[in-house]
Amino acid sequence: MLVLVVSMQLIAPERSAELMSKEEGPVEHATVWVLLPGFLAGLLSLRYRRHLPSQWLLPWILVCTVGVLYFGGEEASWGSITSGGRPPNN
Repeated sequence: MLVLVVSMQLIAPERSAELMSKEEGPVEHATVWVLLPGFLAGLLSLRYRRHLPSQWLLPWILVCTVGVLYFGGEEASWGSITSGGRPPNN
């Protein structure tokens, strides 16, 4: 991803700035896809918690899994972009 971003910046800086500044840009979507394996690994760790080397790891794995879920949801704007919904104007 970093190579792609730097290449775009060198080849077409105007287009790159336009794409990277958008809320629905490729960086937002890529972040969700990068966080997804971490979330799945956290769920698997919680499922097989009896096999952890120490029980004090369980709360840390739980906090990190919830954190990854929150961060991924925030990057995906909690589905409003992909579902076509927009937040109400206040």
